[in-house]
Amino acid sequence: MEKKGSGSADFGFIDLYQTLSECSGKIEVQLIDAGMVRKFGQEYEYHIDIEDADYICIRPCGRSSVSSIRIPNHIRLTPQFLIFIGMYDGDGNKTGDIGFAQNSGSLQTLAAKGIEAIFPGVFNARVNILEDSKAFETQPIVGMLEGIRADIFAKTGSKPEELEVCREFLRREFKAMNPDLGKIERLDITISPKKGGQSSGSRSYEIIVNRAGSKRFLPLLLSIIKKTISSILDPRSITGINWRIHPQNDALNALDVEAYIGSERCKYIAPRGARSPYAIMAKDVSFVKVRARSLPYGLVIKRFLPVTPLVILMFGIYWAEGTTNKETLVHLSDYRDTDLGIGFNSSENATLQLFFDAITHLFVDPGRIIGSWLVKIGAKYHAETSAVASKLGFPVTRGGRGGDGIARSIEITQVAKKWALEQFPIMKKWERYYSHVEFTGAGIPRVDVRCRPAMARFFFSLMRDLTFFEREIAPFLVSQSPEGPA
Repeated sequence: MEKKGSGSADFGFIDLYQTLSECSGKIEVQLIDAGMVRKFGQEYEYHIDIEDADYICIRPCGRSSVSSIRIPNHIRLTPQFLIFIGMYDGDGNKTGDIGFAQNSGSLQTLAAKGIEAIFPGVFNARVNILEDSKAFETQPIVGMLEGIRADIFAKTGSKPEELEVCREFLRREFKAMNPDLGKIERLDITISPKKGGQSSGSRSYEIIVNRAGSKRFLPLLLSIIKKTISSILDPRSITGINWRIHPQNDALNALDVEAYIGSERCKYIAPRGARSPYAIMAKDVSFVKVRARSLPYGLVIKRFLPVTPLVILMFGIYWAEGTTNKETLVHLSDYRDTDLGIGFNSSENATLQLFFDAITHLFVDPGRIIGSWLVKIGAKYHAETSAVASKLGFPVTRGGRGGDGIARSIEITQVAKKWALEQFPIMKKWERYYSHVEFTGAGIPRVDVRCRPAMARFFFSLMRDLTFFEREIAPFLVSQSPEGPA
């Protein structure tokens, strides 16, 4: 093995002409979205561009006036593109236009680059910023609004409406965030008392970026995403997805774990300078035993950890489905380990399988990483939960002031466990880690996995660096000879 000078690598490519030829241009997509199975599709006319064989021309069939677009025929399966695939599968639009919703400008930029990799320069951005009116009811925002109000008065000579001041606050906040979204043709700001704020000052900020005129091409994008994920979950020949390596087990690069854990990349800023939460207890040719300061024992990790497409895709899905604050992860070194925790929730067996498969790949003994799992049910579904409970002859009691909190009925806890094991077969392997039922503010019933915090900094540092800091992680990557899929 020898050091590799770049963190960027192509794991293979997607051939759009092959993808469309397999189905004669008739794309059909089945999605599980918000507990519902959605089926929709689109038929396309397509041909390789006469002037440049590296491009394909695609046009939706039907009465639509949508014109043909010219896009690259081969889409590179880079780490950043796989992260985009995972992110869009979680937070991307599944109906209407191609679009992505997130409150992080950094993740919006990454999503825009992923869309641009498939549709370069084709669709402009339409941005809608959403916020709850409760966000403007507390300091320091109230003081900032006073300054904005004075600025508007100085420019116009008239006293601005309160809504205008709040919109200007969000407009400036978005500008300071400076996400790279390509050409923005429209920016709308919506402030509502029903966005989701729980109390005065609580933020419910969200950025929704839609791609104007892209509706007829959404099935193509979703087909690409679902095929790519399927080819990783169940490695086999899927027409149009061309891997250079086995996407579950093999990698082009491996992480030098000993060097990475001891580097600045895994440290946090403390009053006396940068500190590492880890120490190497033992090592041999194949493994290192890492002890976190919060644990009396060590955890075993491969000394050279293959950075597989499976792990990278899981990181992309974690950016969407993980319970950790996203801006915390982008600015990781500013937070102590007590502020970090790996948590993942999903209402789909496939994404839960990806999470557990990746954890098993990252850590030799994943049982020491997984803490517990529970079933979360949105409080707005309490009526339905109570109806089911009454049929079975027991009450639903729960803690929490607003109807949220842990369920106090042992019967509902057991019923929810049975439901989860039936709906999500992957959870049978982790049945002994089941904990309880929790009612939350919103959301359909889902599984929530919570991990022990000891290796959270290592997990998030690797996720952050593979996503945003290719140059910084490159010195810790060791090249591996690519092998074909098994």
